[in-house]
Amino acid sequence: MDVATRVMGNNYSKKLWETIRDLFAAHNGSNVVYYKKELRQTQKRGMKVDEYLITMKSDANKLAIAGHPITRNDLISQVLSGLNSNECNLIYANIMNSLIYCGLNFKQDS
Repeated sequence: MDVATRVMGNNYSKKLWETIRDLFAAHNGSNVVYYKKELRQTQKRGMKVDEYLITMKSDANKLAIAGHPITRNDLISQVLSGLNSNECNLIYANIMNSLIYCGLNFKQDS
């Protein structure tokens, strides 16, 4: 049975959209698993920084569209986990320099 046949009896747009949403909910469930996996496994490797960030943000947006948004902190964590150690150290140094510039000093672990 096609989508048009399934939604034909709906007289109100709200009910129509609810029916369409319900029809595609199962499909979105498998997409959520796929997008989460993509987000977890994406590594920067040879990508330029802007390409990498766009890829990560795109996967996060797909999760949000599927009804499973991730938090900003989770996205940041996933982005950082996709970097190699040299890139992470550079970002950490930049963050610490910015905090010191703003007058915030943190005791570093030794």
